[in-house]
Amino acid sequence: MGDTAVVVSRVKFVGKDKKNGQTFNGANRTTVVLAKRNGKWQAVASQSTREITPSDEKTLDKFLTDFTNALQKNSADAVAPFYDDQWIMVNLNGTTTSREQQLADLRSGDLKHGSISVDEKSMRMFGRETAIAVAKVTLSGSSYKGRDLSGSYRVTSVLRKADTDRWVIVSQHIT
Repeated sequence: MGDTAVVVSRVKFVGKDKKNGQTFNGANRTTVVLAKRNGKWQAVASQSTREITPSDEKTLDKFLTDFTNALQKNSADAVAPFYDDQWIMVNLNGTTTSREQQLADLRSGDLKHGSISVDEKSMRMFGRETAIAVAKVTLSGSSYKGRDLSGSYRVTSVLRKADTDRWVIVSQHIT
């Protein structure tokens, strides 16, 4: 018998959020490394990742649907609340766009969205305040400075819960 052990488990939890008093529940995938020291087992390292719950998935799905609807309004005022202040996007050509530039492009009409459909969504939670969403996005009638952007793309979005307990998009990558 050795002096090191690794335990992998699924841990269910129920609790009450200290900020808003709401009850939450879910499950984590947890890995714990144990070492035997002076004849007693002690945890020396651990890592835990929260599994997405149906409630989380529903909330994220609604957020992404609302974001898509806001984009189709072609209004910077409608889109701005969905972006974190530090939002950044990696574009199709590998360049980056800041939140300020994206909103300016919407205000000027340089960026226009027609129809946007979202399919093949996959969402992952990391803790209770971070998520990654990957989706296939199909644009029709969208353009940037007159250049047609119609087509299907993969979009990866990193989201976090803002101080208001509302999701915001921190970054996006489009390929």
